[in-house]
Amino acid sequence: MRSVSRTSWSSTGCPIWTRLANSQARNLALGLLADCSTKIIYAQESGEAAKTAAALGLSSTEAKELPQLVQGEGLWRIKDRGFVVRHICTDGELDLFDTNGQQPVTRRRSD
Repeated sequence: MRSVSRTSWSSTGCPIWTRLANSQARNLALGLLADCSTKIIYAQESGEAAKTAAALGLSSTEAKELPQLVQGEGLWRIKDRGFVVRHICTDGELDLFDTNGQQPVTRRRSD
């Protein structure tokens, strides 16, 4: 990696190298997703479903399923086949993995 001695700024006020880094990170992430033979996708808003489908190579039928998924359901894409799967959890597991509640605030002690 070469060092940059001067920072060029874009019209948005962000350094151009920041946008390139984000672009490189995005390309790396998309490459990793393309390498995965199994993908699990949970509910997506209608506006995001098309973007998700395009990025993951989902069929139009699979894309239409994404906004319809309810909590506990996921679209499992295994190679070229898709399945809507209902995840079954015990009450203890549901409490452990609840992402809808507010995170508890932990306070740091000052020494």
